Amino acid sequence: TAASAAGQDDVTTLRVARLPDFIPIIHPVQVGTGNQEIMANLLFSNLVSVASDETTILPDAAASWEVSPDATEFSFTLDPRARWQDGEPLTAADVAFTYNLIIDNKLTSYLQAVKDIERVEVVDDATVRFLMSAPKADMLYVVVYVLPEHIWSTVKVSTLERSHPNKTPLVGSGPFQVTEFKPDGFTQLVRNPDYWGNDVEGW
Repeated sequence: TAASAAGQDDVTTLRVARLPDFIPIIHPVQVGTGNQEIMANLLFSNLVSVASDETTILPDAAASWEVSPDATEFSFTLDPRARWQDGEPLTAADVAFTYNLIIDNKLTSYLQAVKDIERVEVVDDATVRFLMSAPKADMLYVVVYVLPEHIWSTVKVSTLERSHPNKTPLVGSGPFQVTEFKPDGFTQLVRNPDYWGNDVEGW
């Protein structure tokens, strides 16, 4: 149900109830339910996204990409407009940090997604290279939410899958920002007015 907030012109609140599963935590490194994935999609960016036809690959944090003929090397060039919600640029270092964090620590939620990825290298601020141990045909279809290194690098590895490094508002790079969250109650998201990833008029 959408209803205008009383006394505030041009402010709209969308309230959504979704019952299939419980959201114990909004955590991009520990995505285990459909609701968690919905929230993560609104808050964070993937390198690329998949169109509704489930085949066409679309840009997300990456504006373009190249694949070696044997699919053992992938290079992504990031969208120069990409920003975190605290104003910091989203760079190749963030992408490399995210993937290497998962690979080095065998983070459960993403083990299948990073299968056959040996290492991720920063070429320059806008370019990141993935080196594979075997051809990775599903590379453009995996979902791994890119994390801000300047925030998540402060988390101890031993608590990585159960700790969140910053309180609300959570810092992501997506079209919405989580400003309040209660595990047994609700999640409040606000529009990110500086979102770089769409051309919706009036956003």
